[in-house]
Amino acid sequence: MQSTNKFRATLSLITIGLLACTVFAVADSDNYAENFEALTVGTAITNVSGWTATSDSSVIVSTNYSANYVGGVYPIPGAHTKALQIDNGVANTIAPGDSNQTNWVDVVVKPVLTDTEPEMPTAGALAACYFNASSNLVVMHSPSYGNLAWLEIPDVSLAENEWIRLTIAANMADGDDFDDFVRYYQIYINATVVTNAAAYQLPSSLSGTGGSWFLSGAPITRTGPITNVTISGTGYLDDLVVTSTAPTLTPPTPAEASYIDSVSVSNVLTFGQTVAEAGLSGTATNGVGDPVVGTFAFDTPSEVPAVGTNTYDVTFTPDDQGSYLDATGSVDVVVVAADGPPASWLANTGVDSENLDVDLRGDGMTPRQAWLASTDPTNTTFSFEVTEVRYENGTNTIEWVSVFVDTNLPPFGIWALTNLMDTTYNQLDTYPRTAGETPSTPVTNVWSHAAPVYSIFYRVAATNAP
Repeated sequence: MQSTNKFRATLSLITIGLLACTVFAVADSDNYAENFEALTVGTAITNVSGWTATSDSSVIVSTNYSANYVGGVYPIPGAHTKALQIDNGVANTIAPGDSNQTNWVDVVVKPVLTDTEPEMPTAGALAACYFNASSNLVVMHSPSYGNLAWLEIPDVSLAENEWIRLTIAANMADGDDFDDFVRYYQIYINATVVTNAAAYQLPSSLSGTGGSWFLSGAPITRTGPITNVTISGTGYLDDLVVTSTAPTLTPPTPAEASYIDSVSVSNVLTFGQTVAEAGLSGTATNGVGDPVVGTFAFDTPSEVPAVGTNTYDVTFTPDDQGSYLDATGSVDVVVVAADGPPASWLANTGVDSENLDVDLRGDGMTPRQAWLASTDPTNTTFSFEVTEVRYENGTNTIEWVSVFVDTNLPPFGIWALTNLMDTTYNQLDTYPRTAGETPSTPVTNVWSHAAPVYSIFYRVAATNAP
């Protein structure tokens, strides 16, 4: 046995016993049925008639396990939005069912994966099972009368955190072909009966469709049907049914895989935004290429990514959870600095956000500076400079070229001084950013004013300040 520090429990043990109980007023065909849908989220199970719990932390919670449990048919039809969260174990006492026939327990659980072997149930328990650290089903069985032991079923395995439909059929009949002092039971996982060579195969006095019957520790002299269900450990339970009528057990149709055909983000993020704000769109298909309807979502939607190109995992969730499984993939999310250019400018120039402060042109101007100056960040032909200054008919005119304009930037600033020895410029005017017909078409900016009678020196500023 492995060390006990690897205990990863969800639900560790299901025991059916013959104990004193509080009688419930239930339908003749069912001893008890509970799907928790009528209870308020947060209700402690200790406040629900018929239930006892080790801790008040065993409460009703909101849950949606349909994506994990591929069964199609639940023990109780209808909505499944609530479940019982179990803390250290609960017990349910129920009205006795019919004697001299098979009684059933049908439930949806998230079983345990544990390397701690549970204690053997007390004498009189009709059935018990758990899942070990190897993900295999382990059942209570008596290979010889009076000698109870745990029997591992290696061909019945479970993925960790997987919901399953667990069904137990307990024989309540008189002896007939059986030893007059024992009881037998069967186990179904997701509506498929468990078979193991070490157990008994289809005793003639029991009806069934095959599978193994396990010998329990309950002597037949203790008459009466199932009266309680006990769950040890910590985890989740839903849709508990105890009945004297055999439930419908149709093996689930395996869900078909879905595949992400394409996925992309809608937005370039500005630093400080969450991954979810990038937006997702895409398509998914099944194995033969037919479209599968569903939704895309980031696995970590609340994360705030760093500036640059970041890869994030995404999950496609099909709308039809009984037919298709989730698909996973990844997508690149581009993040620019808060004072950086928008996505349209990056797309038009072909500049990657991580290269905004790299001198791509080789002339000392980075793409971020080129964005502020409305010039081509990859072509030195379009540098930020005054291309012409002229005097004509009492008017001074200044011209300069713009390209790849972000019209959301502040207007150009027109500044001047009258003495080159003076470092104080005076702002004369502002000039709006003007985009060309296409991103690569340069625009000639023309600004004029009445020429003063004194010498003047001009400066055009891209940031509105000299």
